[in-house]
Amino acid sequence: MPLEGAMPANIFFSVVIPLYNKERHIRRSVDSVLNQSYSNFELIVVNDGSTDKSVDALNPLINHFTLINKENGGESSARNTGIYRAKYQYIAFLDADDEWDKDFLQSIVEMINLMPECHIFSSNYLKKDRTGTILAITPPHETISEIDYFEIARKGNTPVSASSVCVSADLFAKIGGFPEHIRLYPDLYFWTKAAIHYRFAFYSKPMAIYHRDADNRICNLIIPTLYDTPFEALIEQGKADGLLSGSRLRNALEFVCHYKLQNAFKSVTQRGSSQARKILRDTRPVTTAQKCRKWTIFLMILLPESVSHFLWLTLRRRQQ
Repeated sequence: MPLEGAMPANIFFSVVIPLYNKERHIRRSVDSVLNQSYSNFELIVVNDGSTDKSVDALNPLINHFTLINKENGGESSARNTGIYRAKYQYIAFLDADDEWDKDFLQSIVEMINLMPECHIFSSNYLKKDRTGTILAITPPHETISEIDYFEIARKGNTPVSASSVCVSADLFAKIGGFPEHIRLYPDLYFWTKAAIHYRFAFYSKPMAIYHRDADNRICNLIIPTLYDTPFEALIEQGKADGLLSGSRLRNALEFVCHYKLQNAFKSVTQRGSSQARKILRDTRPVTTAQKCRKWTIFLMILLPESVSHFLWLTLRRRQQ
C-alpha cells in the first residue's frame, strides 16, 4: 500500500531516543529522525548518564533537538523521562543504535488516519547484523491492518520493536510507562500489557532497521533466570479478568513459553545450567514443537557446561 498524497498538518509527534554509551551509533539514529519526510515532530534525546562521548557526537546537531541529561537509571527510565517531557499526543521511540526509513513518521500518520481507534501503531522492521539483513515479520502482502499481537509474537518475532512504534499518550496515562524494575525484556512486558487492553495497527512494510550487532547491548550480557518472564503474570491476570480467552489466550501462552525456552537455552550456553533447570521445570509447552525443544535443552544440560559453552561459541563464530 503506497503512502501517497499530502498528510494532514494536525498530527504531531514527540520522538524519544534513550541514550547510553552509543557514541558510534547515535549520530546515525538522530540523523534518521531529522531527515524524516514528515516534519511535524519534536525530538527528545535522553542521555541516561553516558560515560563515553555520545553527547559530544551530537554537538553539531544540538539546535535541532532537546537534550535531557539524567543519572543512569536504565533504558526504561530514560524512555519514561522522555514521555514525561513530551508535548504531543503521539510518542514515537527509536533506540540510539537503530534507524528509521525517511518515511517512517509519514507511515504512522497514514495508520492513524486509517485506524484512529488504535492506540499503538507499528511498522515492520529489518534485523541487521554482520551476516546480513532479514525481515522481522514476513507478511502475505504489503498492507496496513489491525493485528492480534500475540498471534504474531507467539513464535518469537514480535510485530513491535522499540524502534518501530508510536504510542498514543492516552495509553501511558491509563497503564503507565515502561517498567523500570525489570532487567530483561521490559519492552515485551509493556507490549504485553498494552496488547491485553488495547488495539494495534501494523504496517507490513519495513520502515525501521534494528541493528543486532551494535555496542553495549544489555540483552547479550544477562544470564536469564526463572524471574525473567514477568509478562507471564500479566497474561494470567488477563485470563482471570476475562480479557484473554480462546485462541487469543492460547497464542498468549505460546508466546510466554517461547521466551521461557529461549531463556533456558541462553542460560545453558552462558554457563547457567542451574538457572536453565529452574526455568524448564516451570515451563508448560503449548505445541509439540515446544515440547521437543524443552527436552532438547534438558539434554544439553547433561553435557558438561564447558562443552555447551564451546558449542555456543562455535555457533556464534560461524554466524559472524
